[in-house]
Amino acid sequence: MKSLVINKEDLKHNIRKIKEHAGNSKIIAVVKSNGYGLDLLKFTKFLIDNRNRNVCSSNNRRGKNS
Repeated sequence: MKSLVINKEDLKHNIRKIKEHAGNSKIIAVVKSNGYGLDLLKFTKFLIDNRNRNVCSSNNRRGKNS
């Protein structure tokens, strides 16, 4: 089984760099489905705890067409 490991310190560094480049623009973090298996709630909490107040998620479930 393969695994995905996210180094939190590296992610914090990347967040800081994105904010530097964005200037006064708002940053929106997007968590897709279940955060690539990282646990949507834990991953979103991590983003919010690291001063990313604008977080949205997408869900890959499709609506039923009539």
